[in-house]
Amino acid sequence: AVVSTQSGHYGRGMHGVVQLVYTMPDAQDFDEGWYRCVTKNSQGVVFQDTYVSVADLCVSAGCEAQGLMCEANYELGMAECVCPYCSDQDYEDDPYFYCGSNCATYESLCSVAEENCLLGTNVTVFSHSDFCDWFSLPEFVVIPSELEMTVKEGATIELTCQASPAGETPGPPPTIGWYDDWGTWLGDGEVLSYLVEYDVSIRCVAEHCNGSFLQTATIEGAVVAIHLEEVQENTKEHTGASCQIMGDSYISTYDDLWYKQDGVCSYVVSMDCQLAQWFIYGRFTQCGTATCLETVTLYYGRTMLELQRGWLINRNGEKVPVILNEVIEVATDIFAEFDGEFLTLIFGDNNQIRWNGFDGAQIIVEPGLRTCGLCGDNNGQSSDDFLSRRRGGVNERDDFISSWALRYRNYACYFNDHAAGSEDGQAVCADVFDNEHISPCHGLVDTSPYVTACTTSYATNSYADLRAECNALQNYVLLCQTEGLAMTGWREDTNCMELEDLQQFTINQGCPQENPPV
Repeated sequence: AVVSTQSGHYGRGMHGVVQLVYTMPDAQDFDEGWYRCVTKNSQGVVFQDTYVSVADLCVSAGCEAQGLMCEANYELGMAECVCPYCSDQDYEDDPYFYCGSNCATYESLCSVAEENCLLGTNVTVFSHSDFCDWFSLPEFVVIPSELEMTVKEGATIELTCQASPAGETPGPPPTIGWYDDWGTWLGDGEVLSYLVEYDVSIRCVAEHCNGSFLQTATIEGAVVAIHLEEVQENTKEHTGASCQIMGDSYISTYDDLWYKQDGVCSYVVSMDCQLAQWFIYGRFTQCGTATCLETVTLYYGRTMLELQRGWLINRNGEKVPVILNEVIEVATDIFAEFDGEFLTLIFGDNNQIRWNGFDGAQIIVEPGLRTCGLCGDNNGQSSDDFLSRRRGGVNERDDFISSWALRYRNYACYFNDHAAGSEDGQAVCADVFDNEHISPCHGLVDTSPYVTACTTSYATNSYADLRAECNALQNYVLLCQTEGLAMTGWREDTNCMELEDLQQFTINQGCPQENPPV
């Protein structure tokens, strides 16, 4: 430790400065404390006190843990971590030259470490040599398993490439870089994690230095072509709540409560319980050993419209002609549209009934509208959907269903026995949803309740031409369309009837028509 002070005296005829330096060799803890410097002359005595702290500044700096050297400045009370530097002795003690993994030649191991520290590189020693040699090209040992793929926009994919030194004069371990088809660098390393936002081609490049750090030995790997899945636009967009009736009747309420409806009768399927502006009735009939929906009737204002099998519209006893791909006004503020598979009635505030022409219907109403009937109350909570006609909650499914029955004179309502599904039906129904045209909807609409409904219908289906699994799949596709997907081409990978055959089957189930819609 060095302690210094200075004092001065200025007077008439004299001036001067006195500087005192005291060197404390090998300072120890016990040397810490106050020190006083005293000067005197004939005019008197002056003194200066100073406190000396003894500390090892490098202990707290932590340089050694970082592989660095510590340089301490005790006058300023600071320590700095610096890169180790090579002395003449380091070069004298190391008789070799070294070829680095960057193909630069180094005079000692110390100089390799010094450069890594100063430049932040990670050069390793590749070989002992006077100078780095010229090396053979590396070779790929792993390339991406798929050279073409189709993914959703926003998906993250992983691609893997590995390469190793090869040839008569193998070089250092190669590095892997990834580039797109415009030459844009995407990243380094054997594994690339890439967020797909557009169609792109990606290639991996393996390289190591060659003869000089200014030269490289480079090979390009296979090119991976990545395509975005085609975005399916919705042709029947609607943001409302949806209730579905299908097959050996299962009902999915507006609030997504699924239950089996075995009653044979006419029921209030749904009604406006807020302003009583509309009512929808459904007539359920005996289909072999099962229960199925036969007709759907809308009461809106002074108009009654009944949707019958074969895509017939009965307006107060009059058949209303249905025209393919045209919107027609069938009554005041009620419009009909037929797309070849579903007949849709649009009424009021864009409320809709979609009828498959045989045994399935979907009812869509505005969100939050208070409803009642077999489709529930549309309040966002499925736990209270079993609300009886007298506005009281019931626990038993059949009690709830019975409360909404329309009991006409000489018309007896009854319940069919609930049929159990089979293992064969379970397998067939699950398999039909494993379809590349269906899978885009799996994240939006759960398939499991449709598989359950399908399994029951599979056991009771009495129509040889209309497969139960195809009926369930049709209803699933309908809800997917409601959620925003077009779902085209789904029949191609199934055993389901072609649309033309389904249309003929459906028309044959209804009353004879002089001019059927298809």
